[in-house]
Amino acid sequence: MLRIARFFLDNPLRNYNYFLLDEHNRALIIDPTDAALTLEYLKNQNLTAEAIWITHEDLDHIGGADEVSAQLNIPLWAPKAFSHLMQSAQSFNGSDTLHFAGQSFSIKHLQGHTPHHHVFYSAEQNLLISGDMLFNYGIGKVRQGQHQKMYESIQWLAELPGETVYLTAHDYDLIGLRFALSLQPHKTELHDKLAHLESLTPEQRPLLNIAEQRQHSPYFLLDNPEIHQALKQKGMPCDTPFAVFKSIRLLRDEF
Repeated sequence: MLRIARFFLDNPLRNYNYFLLDEHNRALIIDPTDAALTLEYLKNQNLTAEAIWITHEDLDHIGGADEVSAQLNIPLWAPKAFSHLMQSAQSFNGSDTLHFAGQSFSIKHLQGHTPHHHVFYSAEQNLLISGDMLFNYGIGKVRQGQHQKMYESIQWLAELPGETVYLTAHDYDLIGLRFALSLQPHKTELHDKLAHLESLTPEQRPLLNIAEQRQHSPYFLLDNPEIHQALKQKGMPCDTPFAVFKSIRLLRDEF
């Protein structure tokens, strides 16, 4: 099994940066935000970088990619639609497959956060490299009014096996839980989870899986009566699953 390593940047966007590691400490770099911090981490952890994979075009996900690729002379892979933004990038499409350490990752084009967002999924590893599609108890911001696209993307993610671990790219755990509680105030388990996470540093917070999101994230609970009641009290539409989803995301924008 591949191992997962990460570090927390403590920047305004609260980025996590991730590395997948094989048994020989060879590393796949995901979405490097800052080249100097990435290179320092690799050196301190005695890791040998093999490649860089990019999920989407936001600067906090591509900012360090070119420099790290050039300094380490390793391949950089990015979605075809914006690979030209990086000098050394090779491109992939949404139906392609990439490989690391003998493991295959299928690529899926999931729109909604950005037009060119992609995720990488390994059924064998029970692992999803999710970029900004999934946060703990939340989802990425919807850009350009693409609520329908984001809804479709989250429906696809919801169908993944429950044991699938995803690599959330930002520490938005606390605000995600507080927002979930605003729609499900009687859910005692969420109060307990919030108290626990408040006691942890970002570095200590656990990776979660799809099953956890299906149980607690409002974006996965579109038929939940308590959430419907909360939306009605706020005068938000909730007559179809998509209307519920869009209402939840719009409320989160103002939370």
